[in-house]
Amino acid sequence: MQLLPAEEMAEIAAYVVRSEDARRELAEIQGDLAMYAHTVEMQSPSAEARDRLMKQVGREKKAIPIDRPVEAAAAASASASCGCE
Repeated sequence: MQLLPAEEMAEIAAYVVRSEDARRELAEIQGDLAMYAHTVEMQSPSAEARDRLMKQVGREKKAIPIDRPVEAAAAASASASCGCE
């Protein structure tokens, strides 16, 4: 369902909220999928797949946490108050 366009996803989510049968069936499907996931043998990805993933991660924009400047200011303040500079 997550691969649907946002508008379709919203329509389906609203339908599931209104329909007890849909909720029951969705819960059953989710339970079946969870059980199925436990039957699959875990395998390590190939070296090529790992390389592709690492290259993709390297191309992604790096997010800078908003709280980073606060942490730096707190560290500077702590350093100054203990005479550690």
